[in-house]
Amino acid sequence: MSFVNQVSHELKTPLTNIKLYADMLADQQQGNPEILKKLVVISQETKRLEQLVDNVLLFGQGKELTLNKQNHDIDQIIKETAEGFAPRFKEKGMDITLDCNAGEACVDRNLLEQVLINLLSNAAKYATSGQKVEITASQINGAVSIIVKDYGSGIPNHLRDKILEPFMRGDNTAATAGLGIGLPLCVNLLKVHGGKLTLLETDKTDKGTAFEVIL
Repeated sequence: MSFVNQVSHELKTPLTNIKLYADMLADQQQGNPEILKKLVVISQETKRLEQLVDNVLLFGQGKELTLNKQNHDIDQIIKETAEGFAPRFKEKGMDITLDCNAGEACVDRNLLEQVLINLLSNAAKYATSGQKVEITASQINGAVSIIVKDYGSGIPNHLRDKILEPFMRGDNTAATAGLGIGLPLCVNLLKVHGGKLTLLETDKTDKGTAFEVIL
């Protein structure tokens, strides 16, 4: 993971600068609510990316992640995360539907957001042909279950057993750039939380990919 550590270190300075200047612009745009709203999103997303980079560094260095578990409205977290992807999905001609009935649970909000962001980001990269993504959430025997399903071309059978391994990608075309560390990072984050990420089996007549998050 030394290469990933080096890349993560290099990302920290520009991310800090992006957030700094977004905050400065937000202070100057207090009288313009539309611009201010966009700048707040930039600042929030930069902060999330900073947290993601920090987690990559922790795992790459073999250090333990410190959790901050509190009671949160899981459905609201999912809704807010999905709303953050709305412009990107709209640009790609994709719809996102929610069927969330998980209620409250004790979770690390930042961790859950990072996992959801990664899964939705993958859908936006690899599943545009399916034109939609569905998120369902519920609580089963005290555990939170969140399923993110797309209707794209799916993961080839020969890669299904390996897709959660580091540097493994389901699509190696130049149009879908990535290092193949997102899903393994989600696996590690959820493991620390006492949960797991599973690639669900889909019906042979059903297109797409479905991941289940258990917390």
